[in-house]
Amino acid sequence: MDIQSVALDFELDGNIYVADYGGGRIVKVSPEGRVERVISSSSKERGGQIKPHGLIVRDGCIYIAERSQGVILVLSLDGEVLARWRPAQKAFDPLSIRFAGQCAVVANYSDGGIDLFSLAGGLMATLGYWEKLMEISCMSPTVSMIGRLGCS
Repeated sequence: MDIQSVALDFELDGNIYVADYGGGRIVKVSPEGRVERVISSSSKERGGQIKPHGLIVRDGCIYIAERSQGVILVLSLDGEVLARWRPAQKAFDPLSIRFAGQCAVVANYSDGGIDLFSLAGGLMATLGYWEKLMEISCMSPTVSMIGRLGCS
């Protein structure tokens, strides 16, 4: 199986989830290296072709930074669409997603900022530009802002 991986994450039991950007799919690989599941981009409920650029597995869900549709796609571990996060009235091209406490932290290529989402999918804040954040050792103002928003 040819995979153009751009991101991966692990479950506690050792399974690996790989974002295959080139193939438009998510591939689940067992700790033994067997392909256990392929979540393809052919489903209409997923909005058609997906281009997963980043992903994270948390609390029984797969959160995908989906660039072609400009959304965070939330799937069950079986591939069922649970939610689609997209900020209203804002250009959104998600590159990666991570969690900080109870917030999803998303790098947005469109404006070079960092967007914070609640676990319900609502946009809570947009933090500066990457260039400014990278000048600051350990991104301490970002960590401070996340704490003030109640994400910790």
